[in-house]
Amino acid sequence: MKFSVKNAKDDSVMVLVDCDSFMFKIKNPKSQKGLVTQQLQVLKKGEVMEVGLEFRSPDIPTIQSIIIVHQFILGTTFSTSINTSNVNFF
Repeated sequence: MKFSVKNAKDDSVMVLVDCDSFMFKIKNPKSQKGLVTQQLQVLKKGEVMEVGLEFRSPDIPTIQSIIIVHQFILGTTFSTSINTSNVNFF
């Protein structure tokens, strides 16, 4: 998935795109911390910033950690298992 941001103002603007997701990430991010990826750019009048999103590579321990954290926060007691044997990752 790709989208663009254009500066229609007369002045320069600083644009920050922030993606906080365990399923998606920004392609070629300027910075990354944990699951957050960011793209930062100063746009002059009329300039366009292209940003691409892509699926993250599957990281089952991270996904399991997120599920465990959500279970803890919600106070649920069910058990969760992830079976990736029949899943095709791209």
